[in-house]
Amino acid sequence: MADSIDLEIALVALLRLAVSEREEREDQGLAKRKTEVLLAETGMSQSQIATVTGKSPDAVRKTIARATAGK
Repeated sequence: MADSIDLEIALVALLRLAVSEREEREDQGLAKRKTEVLLAETGMSQSQIATVTGKSPDAVRKTIARATAGK
């Protein structure tokens, strides 16, 4: 029988994979919006976004502020 999987850990792992893919697209100029902004719009906190993206909460805050400054 397989070991059970902690759902929170699995979800974070899946989100990290998705973020990694988006960041690769962003580097290629294919992503239209910053990952941090998209995650913030779902209701995630800056701390949660930092956990998922592997960035510091301060870097997340700055990215969101820059991306939304022109709106």
